[in-house]
Amino acid sequence: MESPDGVRALLEKTALRVKAAMLAREICAWMALCLGGWLGLFALDNLVRLPGALRLALLTLGAGGSAAGLFLRTVRLARTPFAAEGIAVLAERRLGVADNALINACQAEGRAKPGIEGDFVDWTLSRARTRMSGLRPDLLVDFRRVRGWAWAALAAMAAWAAYGLLEPKYAFNAFQRYLRPLSDIPAAGHVSLEMTPCEDVTVLEGAGLEILLRVSGEAEDGRGMPGPEIIWRDGSSLPEGDSGAARALMQPCRNGAAFCHKFDSIRRPLVFRASAAGVLTRAVRVRVRAVPALRGALFRVEPPAYAGEPAATNPGPPAGLSCLAGSRVELRFRSEPPARSATWLLPDGPAQCTNEQGEWRAEWTAVRGGAYSVLLAEAESGGVVTCAAARVALIADAPPEVEFDTDDRNRVYNPGDTVELPIRASDRFGVRRILVRARAQAGTNVLGAVREWNYIGPPGVRGPVREVLRMRADDLPLAEGECALESLAWDFGPGGAAGVSRPVLVRLRPATELALPKTDPLSGALEAMKRAVAEQKKANGITANLRVTLSDARLAGDEDSHRDSLLIRQAAAQSAGDAAIGFFYEVPDSRVYTDRLYTLVKGEMALVMSAARALDLAGAGAEPALAGIQERQDYVLRELNALLGRLAGAASAWAATRAAAPEALLAPAEAADSGSALKDALGDFARFQERALRMSRSFLDRGGEDLSDAERDLLGKLAREEADWSKFFQEKQTDFSKLPRQDFADSSIAQELLEVIQEIQMAADALYRKNVEMAVPHEQGGLEKAEELIHNIERWLADAPDTIRWNMEEPPAPAEIPLADLPSELEDLVGELLDREDAMTEDVEDVSSSWMDSIDKGAGWDAVDGPISSMSAKGVTGNLLPNKQEIGGRSGEGRTGRSHGQMVEETAAGKDGRKTPSRLTPQPFEPGRVEDSSGKDEGGATGGGKLSGYAAAGLRGTPPSAAPGRLPRLAENQVRLRQDAEAANARLRAWRLPTGDIENSIAEMRKAEQSLQRRDGLGLRQAHARVLDALRESRDAIRNETGLRRERMNLPDWVRGEILGGGRDPVPRGFEQLVADYFKTLSQQEWPGVR
Repeated sequence: MESPDGVRALLEKTALRVKAAMLAREICAWMALCLGGWLGLFALDNLVRLPGALRLALLTLGAGGSAAGLFLRTVRLARTPFAAEGIAVLAERRLGVADNALINACQAEGRAKPGIEGDFVDWTLSRARTRMSGLRPDLLVDFRRVRGWAWAALAAMAAWAAYGLLEPKYAFNAFQRYLRPLSDIPAAGHVSLEMTPCEDVTVLEGAGLEILLRVSGEAEDGRGMPGPEIIWRDGSSLPEGDSGAARALMQPCRNGAAFCHKFDSIRRPLVFRASAAGVLTRAVRVRVRAVPALRGALFRVEPPAYAGEPAATNPGPPAGLSCLAGSRVELRFRSEPPARSATWLLPDGPAQCTNEQGEWRAEWTAVRGGAYSVLLAEAESGGVVTCAAARVALIADAPPEVEFDTDDRNRVYNPGDTVELPIRASDRFGVRRILVRARAQAGTNVLGAVREWNYIGPPGVRGPVREVLRMRADDLPLAEGECALESLAWDFGPGGAAGVSRPVLVRLRPATELALPKTDPLSGALEAMKRAVAEQKKANGITANLRVTLSDARLAGDEDSHRDSLLIRQAAAQSAGDAAIGFFYEVPDSRVYTDRLYTLVKGEMALVMSAARALDLAGAGAEPALAGIQERQDYVLRELNALLGRLAGAASAWAATRAAAPEALLAPAEAADSGSALKDALGDFARFQERALRMSRSFLDRGGEDLSDAERDLLGKLAREEADWSKFFQEKQTDFSKLPRQDFADSSIAQELLEVIQEIQMAADALYRKNVEMAVPHEQGGLEKAEELIHNIERWLADAPDTIRWNMEEPPAPAEIPLADLPSELEDLVGELLDREDAMTEDVEDVSSSWMDSIDKGAGWDAVDGPISSMSAKGVTGNLLPNKQEIGGRSGEGRTGRSHGQMVEETAAGKDGRKTPSRLTPQPFEPGRVEDSSGKDEGGATGGGKLSGYAAAGLRGTPPSAAPGRLPRLAENQVRLRQDAEAANARLRAWRLPTGDIENSIAEMRKAEQSLQRRDGLGLRQAHARVLDALRESRDAIRNETGLRRERMNLPDWVRGEILGGGRDPVPRGFEQLVADYFKTLSQQEWPGVR
């Protein structure tokens, strides 16, 4: 049996103690080495900020060494069994036991051996127990080393404790850096950096990112800390100490508690970190997520209506947008990837886009220019990003270009001269209006508008539009006798500026500067005209002053003195005018002045005198009467000035013109234009005459004293227009008298024009005159009783219509009148009728008389006029219409009338006369037969009634009105006329001819149609008159333009070649630079007054 205190048991206990001591030693050694090593590595990283790769290597080495030491020195030792035999051997070696007593005892213990062997075993065991009684573990293990490593381990743990307690930031930082050596963990420093954001972020493409950095602590050297930096580079990594990275100083925030930096419009991935006092933050990676992009973006621009242009499709965002103000713009685009919403930010506010089948659309009316952008909300996050940005540029609608098409910009005119200025205007989008205005030459104040043309649109005529300003110089609004004319043009753009031309300076020569040499035959007439103008100005001043001081004159009771002073001055003007007429009569070929002056003096001035005599200043109608007098006086003064200027301008060349050998003839082209113009003028005159007849028809059966003031004014205006037409045809007759004699019709046209002029003059005089009754007493009636007639030709024909009614006293007894011997040949000198049947009234019918005579000089005070029957066969000759009273005697044939007597001729040609009812006369038939070649009716209807039939003696009563039945047909005709005018306007536009006046006439035609629909007769008549005026102006403008074109076309080929070839000729050698500098200077020069 084995004793519990046996050798083996003691050896095993000793083995356990030795193993424990050795393990303690190895553990302390491992701990001391590992803690010391790692503390060194941590301190080393804190000091030198080891890079990640080196930290990884050190981590690997340290972790491997620690694990290897733990395994080799501790784990393996702990796993190694300590046997009793080994301890016995170790104890024998340490105790000096020889003969292997302990090991043998350990081996022999427990074995029962009989005999000597048993005794030996017992002796051995006893001996071993004796030796082992003094065996201690410290004899087998060096406990000093154990204690040493234990103290070393304690020292290492104390160092770690101090490190952790004193510098926890550094300790923890080093621990993190070694724990994740390849991670971006910056080394700790004396300052602490807190960056926002501190983690990786994802932003949308084009978005910005703001970085905030808070810095705490002080620099290591205690000095001021420099400003922190932001370090970044594109990509996904930013190693510490990267020299290729971009750097920028961070700016302090407004509150001063942090620093900031902003990345604008990030479009590529980047990584950044902050640095301050040598301390870095971790690198933050910025990932970029693609935003929805615009695909197929288009702008559809619809210009405003006045531009007259079709809609255009242009590239959309990010391209810029240019359009006219007021344009309608539609934006269309698709987004990839699809967006949640879209907004179009514009200068005047946002426009929300709508999605229609995957396509975004938005509309906007361009009213302001500026920046625009397209915003898209991302479908996933809803973040709003700017996908495109550009600018909207509003195209300014330039004002029209307008200019007077002339080089003569300083003009001087006589009173009455015609100002003729061609105008040319053009605009990109069409001309709407052209206005000619006058302003004071020395200032900017506008004196008034002169002429205006309006055009149909939009779209309008882009041009060049050509118009011609024609008007009398004295009709211009003048300031001190002069003005500056400028033309303005507008387009159809709303609120557009007007284009302004360079001015043309116009000066009206005053009457005091008009003079003729003393030797000129018209110098006396000119001086008399000047006196008439001066006296007329005084008379006008009296009238104007009387209108202002009328109330004062009534209070003072001196109305008669004012009226008398007016009559005296007006009579003086009339007397001066009579004197001028006398001077004109003495000069041959001056009828063109005489007729016009005669109309003013005998017509207009006479009406002024008549109205002044009838003026009742105390009555209620004084003010309107004075206004009418002043209006007529102004007209007389205006026409006197015009006639004076015309006389001064033409009289100086009078002698030279008459002395010229061959009379100046018109060119063939001018002759053709003159004929066309005369034809148009005759049509206008015919329409005026029809209007004048309609207006004066109501006065047919009424005397002059029965007319109201308004009706007298109407007659005066008609007379004035008749006089103006007479003046016009006189000028045309002068032109036609200069035509080359190419055929037999030209001279006849001039002669017929002369007859028309006489008719118009007599019509004007008839409107000016009043019917006068002449009472002839018995004592004034003398009998000539000629027995032989010698003179056969009437010396004077009447030059005015019959306005005198003769009422002779009956003779006391019938006289014996001899039948005078007639000449061998009778000749009736018959002029064109001065009277017309519809103008004769009962007021001018002479009263029948029993007087009869044989008169050699003509029966009556004028040819045929008067109540005396004649036996000289000359009583019905002349150019006045015979009266309807009974006149007897003899006649060659004369005109048909209510007369009876002897027909002494054998042939009758039938001079046209009054249409009177057929009747029988009491004279007996005479033998013979009259060869009557007259084709005139021998009788006719009296009293009208053509709608109801005819009768030999006429029908009585008033016929029914035809107006209601004609109105529908008239409206249809008016519509057709307007349509024809619009078609003509389109053709004129295509030919680039002036269209302003014809467009004005079209507008007036529309007004006429409206008046027809409303049955507004007055409005219809006014619109009709304006249509005629506008068409006449258009005709004149087109004629002038075509004449200019015809002249250009008639140029010879060599002349046209010289003109056109000038621009193709090369610049002479050596002058190239000089010519280039010349044109460069022209292009850079600023012309005053020109836009």
